[in-house]
Amino acid sequence: MSQAKGGFKTKLYREDPSGTWQQVSEILDVNGPAISQVIEDATHMDSADGFAEKIAVGLREAGDVTFQMHLLQDDASQGGLRADLNASTSRAYRLVFSSATKRISFTGFVASIGNSFPVRGKMVQDVTLSITGKPVFEAHS
Repeated sequence: MSQAKGGFKTKLYREDPSGTWQQVSEILDVNGPAISQVIEDATHMDSADGFAEKIAVGLREAGDVTFQMHLLQDDASQGGLRADLNASTSRAYRLVFSSATKRISFTGFVASIGNSFPVRGKMVQDVTLSITGKPVFEAHS
């Protein structure tokens, strides 16, 4: 039997300036982080058979966490994200899995907040958090 788990009930928390963890309201699908290795081209004039050669340079990147959220114009948690974007402020975040026993903690910048106002459908915002440093996969208590 599969041990797969659904993502429903996953939560995103943002540490506010006072050190309090605040849940970001009404998030939808969450993607990331995607850990990647920095690869450089090492091809030279004598590379065998004309094939490109590559090397891993020892750096990794955590990439981004992206998600949609319902547009709640007066919500404090969403307002905090907009304030961080406008002030270029990095914050600590926690992405708590639906099982509530594991989480990913990371520091990141709000890279973008996009708006969608469809004729048919709900108003949403597309948010990108750009991670700086190493995300930590840990137990959630």
